[in-house]
Amino acid sequence: MKAQVRAYLLFASLLLQVNCDAIEPTAGKKSTPSTGRKESVQNAYAGYPVAKLWALACPALLTLNNQHRHDLLWCTDATTENIAHEKRMLAEWWGIHSRADLLQTLTDITTGGSRATFDEMAKQYQDESAMTRLQEKLSVEDRAEFNDRLKIVREYAPKLGFRSLLGWDYARYIALCRWGTLCGYISQDEAWAKIMPAAKLLQNSFTSWADLGENYLIGRRFWQPNSELNQSYKENYMKLLSEPKSPWKTIPWSTSLTIK
Repeated sequence: MKAQVRAYLLFASLLLQVNCDAIEPTAGKKSTPSTGRKESVQNAYAGYPVAKLWALACPALLTLNNQHRHDLLWCTDATTENIAHEKRMLAEWWGIHSRADLLQTLTDITTGGSRATFDEMAKQYQDESAMTRLQEKLSVEDRAEFNDRLKIVREYAPKLGFRSLLGWDYARYIALCRWGTLCGYISQDEAWAKIMPAAKLLQNSFTSWADLGENYLIGRRFWQPNSELNQSYKENYMKLLSEPKSPWKTIPWSTSLTIK
């Protein structure tokens, strides 16, 4: 896992300890192969109901960054090379090496994700003593990154309210289901059974593709405040909102997600 990710996880775990410190100030498997992955790539777009295409468009920013397909469940051709590459990426960036790891990561997102850390900071950022205690536990480098995250929380937490980083978390949740299908960790049926409820949650929580995309960008900045990719994601955001063939242009936000 990348050093930036490790630093974020350390920061998140320390943040969740702050309340405890305040209360007690003196207290020291084998992979399961996916099914039906032989579906014709050429017919993939025509083969999916528009509701499923809508769901696949939720992580479009990430899909575009990875140069993957918006209209195919497993993102790209299921070649041996592509499968091996995605398995490496899941292991490196997510610590996912198996079906069990993937399912646990999906559960972690539904029960908190980046929202948990963001919301905890939103509750505590006005408590200078709590913030000081946390900063004291961080290295100089991690402290600088913490302060960058704190600026993002101060700017956006009041505007985001109960939605928090829902768009960021659940867009990546859907992406993980797609990658997991490509890698053979879950079947297509399992993936859709997880993706469609997530898509409905996003549709009910945001007002447009632009609204969802903005939340994703905020989440990405919170996750990696100083990443050079943040600017690239902004540019992709504008492409998705403007290019005629973009799924955000061709699939209406108000599309019914009921699959008949």
